[in-house]
Amino acid sequence: MLRSHAVWMFVVSVFAAPAATGMAQDARQSPLQAATESAADKPVTIAGPTAPAPHIDPEFERVLSMLTGSFRVAPSGEDPALRLNAARIKVEGLDNAVYFEIAREDSPAEPFRQGVFHLYRRGTELRLRVMDFRASPDFTEMLAGLWAAPESIPTLDARRLAANLDLVLAAEGGRVLGRTPHPYPTVDRGAVEMTSSIQLTSRFVALHDTGIAADGREIWSTGSATNPVRFERQESPWFKADRRDDGLIVITLRPPEESAEGLAEGGETALHFSSWLTDGSRINTSRAEGRDAVRVRHPTQPKGLSDALVGIAVGERRKVVIPPALAYGEQGARNVIPPNATLIFETECMWVDNSNPQPAVPPMLPGHGR
Repeated sequence: MLRSHAVWMFVVSVFAAPAATGMAQDARQSPLQAATESAADKPVTIAGPTAPAPHIDPEFERVLSMLTGSFRVAPSGEDPALRLNAARIKVEGLDNAVYFEIAREDSPAEPFRQGVFHLYRRGTELRLRVMDFRASPDFTEMLAGLWAAPESIPTLDARRLAANLDLVLAAEGGRVLGRTPHPYPTVDRGAVEMTSSIQLTSRFVALHDTGIAADGREIWSTGSATNPVRFERQESPWFKADRRDDGLIVITLRPPEESAEGLAEGGETALHFSSWLTDGSRINTSRAEGRDAVRVRHPTQPKGLSDALVGIAVGERRKVVIPPALAYGEQGARNVIPPNATLIFETECMWVDNSNPQPAVPPMLPGHGR
């Protein structure tokens, strides 16, 4: 259970998604609709590793450097540690955008909060806007964990985002302080309005929020003005990203036990998995109700997935970004995978058996065989 006061209020205030925007895509549709309709004009290929260029305004660059990275709130009592991870991304129509996600440390592959920070100027004021996704769960599940290799996040359309609140920023010595310019509407715990503040340094991100009743009384608070909820910067990223020369990216979401046996050539594994196109269209999943883990003999198809599974061990979870050349290339696959599509996989290893290695059909490169 999340902390009943500080962290919970942190989640439902500055980083809370308004209920009205949770599923506000253009129209409700089957998760597989976009994967089975015509492939024309679909943004399904990631055009190589690129990162947003440093901003020419040093004040912007300073704030962005404080916002990005891996941060942690230590466990308290029965409550687990929380992780905040953030990375710069590209958004059409918005510069200075940062994707963020927050997860329990014991559930690293299932962030309970995802959104985008947007740094901009309003007149002479420097502002930080917190934005929520107007997207289906398929899209946000596809994004989960990709902060560890932000070049793999496709350029987002600003129309997928909805503004939540703004914080007006000001530098004060070695830190940057931010505060909402006015109270914002809320319905949380009897409050009708709330205010938020943020403190950024090179070492931490700290927040303090206050809920205000209709009669003007303060009825809840996240931490206090002198003791806010504080996410400490971590020296190394939470997830390990393995970027390979052929364009394959393998992100370790949850490592296995050190003694766990890894999948070897000719071995067999059972996996839970989900797969997507980069527009968030879900291709397939074993996690649907009534489905079991799938048994896979190595090597398998496509080649990128086969390569990414080498060494996976019981308990391990990986996020895999497969470029078209290691997926289905210019051909695509059965009207489900469009031509030149980048694929995203999330895999969880349930068991490994290398005791009876058997030859398997080698994975084909695109353009060979069917």
